[in-house]
Amino acid sequence: MLEKGFIKLGFRNSFRRKRTTAFTLVSIIISVGLLYTALSASANLQANANSFIQDSFTPSDVSVTGRYQFPITPEIIQTIQDYPEVENVVPRIEEWAWQGTFGSDIVLFLVAIDLDLEAHLGQLNVTEGVLDLDRGCLITPEAKEILNQSVGETLQLHTTSGIFFTNITSVGTAIDKGVFGPIVFISLETAWDVFPSKYPGNSTNKALVELYDIFSFETVRNRIHESINEEYQVINLKSYPTMLASNFLTQTRVVLFGLVLASIFIASFRVFASFVSILKKRMYENGVMMAFGADNQMIIQAILAEVGIIGLIGSILGCIFGAIFGLVVLNTVTQLQNIFFSGPSASIFSFSVFVDPVSLLIAGIIGLAITIISGYAPAISATKQPIARNLIGSDPFKDQYESESPSRTLRISYFSVTAIAIVIVGVVVLQLLSDITETNIITSDALRIASIPSFLLLAIVISPYVVRSNKIVEVLTRKSEQSVKFLASRNLRRNTLSALISFNLFCAVTVMFIASTNVGIMVTESWKQSVGYQTTPANVVSYFDPPADLEIMESIRAFPEVESATPVNQHLFLFHGPYTSFTGFLISAQPEGFGQVASISVLETANETEGLEALNTPLTCFISQEIALDLDVGLGDKIETSNGYNLTIVGICSSSIAIYVVSIINPLFVITNTETWEIVRNEEFRIGNLLVSSNDPNLTLNRLTEFHGSHPVLVSTILADYETALFNVEQIVNSSLVALLLVTFASTLLSSWSIASSRRREIGMLSAFGMSRHEIALTLTVESGSSFISGVLVGCIVGFFVQATLLRIISRIAGNLFVLISPSIIIIILLSVMISVLGSYLAVGKVTQENVIHLLREGRRSE
Repeated sequence: MLEKGFIKLGFRNSFRRKRTTAFTLVSIIISVGLLYTALSASANLQANANSFIQDSFTPSDVSVTGRYQFPITPEIIQTIQDYPEVENVVPRIEEWAWQGTFGSDIVLFLVAIDLDLEAHLGQLNVTEGVLDLDRGCLITPEAKEILNQSVGETLQLHTTSGIFFTNITSVGTAIDKGVFGPIVFISLETAWDVFPSKYPGNSTNKALVELYDIFSFETVRNRIHESINEEYQVINLKSYPTMLASNFLTQTRVVLFGLVLASIFIASFRVFASFVSILKKRMYENGVMMAFGADNQMIIQAILAEVGIIGLIGSILGCIFGAIFGLVVLNTVTQLQNIFFSGPSASIFSFSVFVDPVSLLIAGIIGLAITIISGYAPAISATKQPIARNLIGSDPFKDQYESESPSRTLRISYFSVTAIAIVIVGVVVLQLLSDITETNIITSDALRIASIPSFLLLAIVISPYVVRSNKIVEVLTRKSEQSVKFLASRNLRRNTLSALISFNLFCAVTVMFIASTNVGIMVTESWKQSVGYQTTPANVVSYFDPPADLEIMESIRAFPEVESATPVNQHLFLFHGPYTSFTGFLISAQPEGFGQVASISVLETANETEGLEALNTPLTCFISQEIALDLDVGLGDKIETSNGYNLTIVGICSSSIAIYVVSIINPLFVITNTETWEIVRNEEFRIGNLLVSSNDPNLTLNRLTEFHGSHPVLVSTILADYETALFNVEQIVNSSLVALLLVTFASTLLSSWSIASSRRREIGMLSAFGMSRHEIALTLTVESGSSFISGVLVGCIVGFFVQATLLRIISRIAGNLFVLISPSIIIIILLSVMISVLGSYLAVGKVTQENVIHLLREGRRSE
C-alpha cells in the first residue's frame, strides 16, 4: 500500500511544475513526432510504390525455376504458399519443342498452364477458333506463320520426351503471360501426359509467385534457398522498377532518419536537463519522505512514475503531431519525384496516407524510453544523499562534478566511451584523408555519413575539459568589475553538470545546422543550376513503356515538323572497376547528335574532333567524371559489366545529364552505342525514350500519342515541374531551419529560467552584499553563456570536419558546387547564441528586481 501511495504521489507531482513539464513535453513531442513521421513516411512511401508496381505490371512478382533433377513438386508449391509474404503461387511448365520443316528445325516455346489458376495473369486473346486446351492447343500468330498451319490441323512436335501430337483448336495472342514469340499453349494435364518421367507426381519446372509486398523479394528468395534448395533459380520479375523505387526510398530514409537521430540526441539532452532541474528542487521533499520511512526504491518509484506519465503523454501527443507533420513530409517527397524521376515513373509514389500502427508503437515506446532513461540517472543520484542533506535542500549532483577523484564506475565508463570515440573517429579521419589525397585506401559512404555521430561523440568526450576552461569567461568579462570576473570564474566548477548539458546541446544543434541544412541548400542550388545549364534543342521527349522497336523511327522522322529524333535506352547495371564496384546507368544511343540533345559535356577524349562519335567502335564507352574519380580510371582503362563484358573507356564526360534523358538522377552512368548495348544486354536495342527537336512541339506531341506505349511530354513541362518541386523543397528546408531554431530558443529559455529560479537565495545574498542588479545578472549570464558559446565554437569545428568528410557525397549530388557554410547558417547560429544569452540575462534580471528580503527568506520559488 505504501509503494502504491508513492507511485500515486509521483503521478500527482508530474504537472506540479508546469513550466518545466511544458518544456519537457515539447522536447518529447518533437522527437517522437519526427520519429513517427520518418517511420510512417517510409512505410507509406513503400506501400504506395508497392501498389504502383503491382498495379502497373503483371501480377506475378517472382519466378521460381527448377531443373531436371529438381522439379517443383506440389509440396514445394504448398511450402512457398505458406510463406507469410506470399499471396499466391501458380505452377507452370515451360519447355522447348521442335518441328522439322524443309530440312531445318523450327523451334517453338511449349507452355503448359492451368487456365483457372492463371485467369488473373493476363489473358489469351483468341482470334481464330475456340480456346479449349483440354482437347488441343492454342498457338500464337508468330507460331502460325512459321508452322504454316491453322485451326483444325494436327500439330506434331518433337520434345525432350519424344514426339507429341495435338490439335490446333485456336490461334491468339498472349497478353501479360510473360512469354513472347512463337508459342504453343497446352494444359498442365496434357503436359504431365507428355512428360511423365520428367515431371512425376504433377510436378512442374516453374512457379509464378505473387507477393503482398514486392520489396520482400529478398526475404522470399532466402526462404526458398534455406527451406527448399539453392538449386532453384529465383528471379525478381519486377527488378528494374523495384530497384528504382528502392534507390529513391533509400535516399529518402537516410535524410529522414538522419534528422530523427539528431532530434533524439538533442531531445535526450533536453529531457535530462529538465529532470536534473526538477530533482534539484525536490531534495527537501525527498528528505521528508525518507524521514517518514521511505527507502530509495520507493522514492525512485515515485520519481519514475512522475517521469513516466510525462513521457507517456509526450509520446501520445508526439504521435498526433507526427501524423499531421507526416502529411507535409509525404507531400514534399512526392514533389521530390519531379527532381529525381521523369516520365511515366513519376507517379511511382502516390500521395496516399494511412496510419501505421507499428510506427505508432515504435515511436511511442522510444519516446517513453527516452524519458525514463533520461530521468533514471538523476533519480538514482538524488536518492544517494543523507536525509539531513536532503532536508537542507543541497544540490544532489554536487559531489559528482566537484570531486577531484570520480568514482571507479564513472572513470571506467568515461574511458570506455573515450576509447570507442577515438577508434570510430580514427577510421572516419582515415576515410577523410583517403578522399583528400585520392588514394582510395578506404571508400565508404557509410563511414562518411558516420562522421556526424562520431565527431559528436568526440565532442562529448572532450566537453568536461572545455566547460571548465576560463578562456571564454575571461573574454566576456574583460571590461567588467573584478567581482563579476571572480564569481563567474568560480561558479564554472559549481555548475559543471548544467554547463555540460548546455555545451553538448548547442554543439549538436550547430553541427546539425551546418551538416544537414547546409547540405540541403547546396543540393537545391545545384539542382537549380542543372535546369539553367540543360537548355538543348530537344523540346519533346516521349517515354515508351514497354520499349518500342526501332522501326517506328522512320515514321517519326518523316513528320515534316521534326528536325531530329534520337532514340535512347537505359538500364541500371552493376559494373566492376580495378578496385571496387558500383551500380549505375548503362545509357545507349546513336552517338550522332546525342551529346547535344542530352546536354553532355565531354571533358576528356582520345580524339577531340570525334566527341561521342568515338563510341562507334563496339565495346567502347564514355564514363561520367564521378565514376572516373571513384574508380580511379582513365582513358584506355577497362570496366567490366556484371555479365563479363569489358568496355574500353574512350572518353570522360561531366557527371550531369539532362533530367528528361534518364529515369532517375544519378551521376554514375556509362554511355555506349546501340551495338554495344545489344552485345552487353544480349537483346535488340529498343527505344526507352525518344528525344525530339520539333518546329511544332504541340503537333508532334499529339502525333506521338498514337504510338503504342508512348507517353510524350513537353520538355518545358518537365522543367516547370522540376522548378516547382525545387521551390517546395526550399520551403521545407526553411521550415526545418525555423523549427530547429525554435527548439533551441525553447531550450535556452528553460535553462535560463532554471538558473534564475534555483539561484534565488544566492541572488538575494549578492544583492545584500551590495552588488548591482546589472552585475548580478551579468555574472550568472556569463556563467551560462560560456557553455553556449563554447558549444557553438566546438560545433563549428566539428561541422567543418563533417562537411569535409561529406564532400565526396555532396559533390556527387551537387556537382562542383560546394559551400563550406552558407551565410544564412552563420546568421542563424549567431542569432541563436545572441538570443540565448539575452534570454539568460533577462531571466536573471527579472529575479534581481524582487525584494532582497523576500529572496533570502524564500530560497526557492515553487511553480
